[in-house]
Amino acid sequence: MTHLRPSQWLVLFAGFLAACSGKPAAEADAGSNDAGCATPAPEPGIELGPSVVLSDPARNGFAPAVAARAGQVLVAWHESTGADSQIAYQLINDGCLQERHTLPEALPHPMHVSAAATSSGFVLVYDARDHGPSVVRTATLDAAGNLSAGPETLSAPGSTGTYPRVAASGEQLAFAWTDSAAHYFALRGPETLAAAPVGTTLKTAWALNFPRIAVDASGTVFLAWPDGDSSVTEVYLVRRSRGGSFDAPVNVSLSPTLMSGEPSLAMEDDGALEVVWNEQAPINPDAFEVTWRRRSSTGELTAPKRFGNQGGTAWGPQVAPGLAAVWQLSPLAESGQLFFSPGPVAPIAVFSGIPTTTPAIARAPDGSLHVAFAEVGATRAIRYAWRR
Repeated sequence: MTHLRPSQWLVLFAGFLAACSGKPAAEADAGSNDAGCATPAPEPGIELGPSVVLSDPARNGFAPAVAARAGQVLVAWHESTGADSQIAYQLINDGCLQERHTLPEALPHPMHVSAAATSSGFVLVYDARDHGPSVVRTATLDAAGNLSAGPETLSAPGSTGTYPRVAASGEQLAFAWTDSAAHYFALRGPETLAAAPVGTTLKTAWALNFPRIAVDASGTVFLAWPDGDSSVTEVYLVRRSRGGSFDAPVNVSLSPTLMSGEPSLAMEDDGALEVVWNEQAPINPDAFEVTWRRRSSTGELTAPKRFGNQGGTAWGPQVAPGLAAVWQLSPLAESGQLFFSPGPVAPIAVFSGIPTTTPAIARAPDGSLHVAFAEVGATRAIRYAWRR
């Protein structure tokens, strides 16, 4: 049985963006835009529009996150600055590329950014170094992309935090992260709660068992994470009602002889929860397939289903409402072919010829889908694309 290397579970991201200047995507200035411009839209029969580069071409971009609200999309990533790193982000307003920003952060090495859309703007969460240990930091952006609060430390004083994730429902924010041995969460908004342990007991204490998070309109929080040993892992899900405690973990992957990992969550408007992960193919342990289940608003889980075998190893699946999903397909390597499915249908290969890694996806209120990913090359570029 093939064992996964930690580098293959690392979450990076990168994105595509259309030039608002009216120039071809390859010639676009990703740092500015002209009034009245529009990003390249998908042509008839094309699942995703042309991808364009958002990141600074002089810097390596990593691990993009994408969030969408009415008329706006935010793509955020971390980029190298020599011996340090910084968080960069860019807004697309009504299909028009806005100015690229760098988050003002006093602590060194900010990375692993996650983003969510709120009713008034966006929120970012990431980890950074505070005199050695990694801590969880958060910052709030208004609808214009300006910093309105933070950055501030979210993890408890004296504790370590890494691989944070954020979800939002209106102004209710839910955060989750790991200290490599246990999981923690915090809440901001109608329900506010300082950093607290989830109460999970992990079989394997390592950072890549970090929790993924979702929150519904009632304030119910869901967390999912992988756990197991070096040969068999499962994906687990817990739920916490507003004001309560987390329920006992539920095994959602149900793969006692296989490796399952890299879960992703998406909340539907009706309260259903999409759970997606990658899992060893039963007939070929060297291949991994993207698998999913849906949890209804009343708690029933559908049987596990697969998007099918694309003939390789599926890494880093990410899901958006409507069961839209993206992932990277490759052998045991850092980059590969990007696959995209707009719903519970057969996926297609997109952007062939661009070596991709760590994709991200979000669905806007108008139903449009927005994808970001990292292009692996001499310099890593963050690319963005969308679909009506």
